Amino acid sequence: MKLSEIGAALDGIYLKRGALDAQAVVDESKPRGAPLHACFEWDDKKAGNQYRVGQARRLIRRVPIERGKSRKVAPKYLPITTSEMELDGGYRPTTERQSHGDRVAAVAFEWRQVLSLVSRARSICEELDVDPEGAADLESRVESMISRLTCADAA
Repeated sequence: MKLSEIGAALDGIYLKRGALDAQAVVDESKPRGAPLHACFEWDDKKAGNQYRVGQARRLIRRVPIERGKSRKVAPKYLPITTSEMELDGGYRPTTERQSHGDRVAAVAFEWRQVLSLVSRARSICEELDVDPEGAADLESRVESMISRLTCADAA
């Protein structure tokens, strides 16, 4: 299934329900004729509901904003955050971030995800005795970026 078709189906669920969360995507995809039905493993002997919820999250995160021939790929839906690190469990269209604070919180959340991955990769390098050249500098730069984002927003 093409990403544009997945995006259209997710948009339909969002418009129908007024919100988008992984469980809603699973629920709306259960009927055999549903647009996203084939994207899920429905055999309960192979996978349960939590597995399907994970499949839905991966679908939601894969869909990009379509902007012509631009090579920059931003996700069409971002997690709804209730605080700096907490997820509220749902997703909202990236372009529907209304307030400046909401936009900053979404961007800061994404940079925290990057920081977590960089820190994890650096730890793996250290454990495997591989030189993680530049990793400490990268961590510091990402931390600084997060700090500037959140401090500027608080001012």
